[in-house]
Amino acid sequence: MADDMMRLDLSPLITWTVLGSLPAPVAPGVEAVPWGYQQWVLGKIFTLADIDDLPGKAEEAEEFFRNNVRKSLLSLPLKICGRVEGALVFARLQTEICWPDELALRLRLITDIFANILHRKKSVLRLE
Repeated sequence: MADDMMRLDLSPLITWTVLGSLPAPVAPGVEAVPWGYQQWVLGKIFTLADIDDLPGKAEEAEEFFRNNVRKSLLSLPLKICGRVEGALVFARLQTEICWPDELALRLRLITDIFANILHRKKSVLRLE
């Protein structure tokens, strides 16, 4: 698992923020948030309603989250053929939000649609 974690690259491909808002948070390196990466590699939905709610095993990530996430975060893994290939991340930059399970499940459907689109695109590129 640790070797897989070191190979991951979560550099954002696309970011979007509301006009006049704070800039999008930077993507962390594995060393900054190893617990978060482990959740991502395992394909788990990662929610952070308040930075003070980070689990004890995520203490090393607290500084990164305080300096970069701003308030709240929801990360949904993009899985293609059972392998995590990316993530769709939503962040609240100015106000905290408790991410309801129902919202996470709805957004998970959108994430699955993106994953299927990426899978088809990769398949088409391989055929060409």
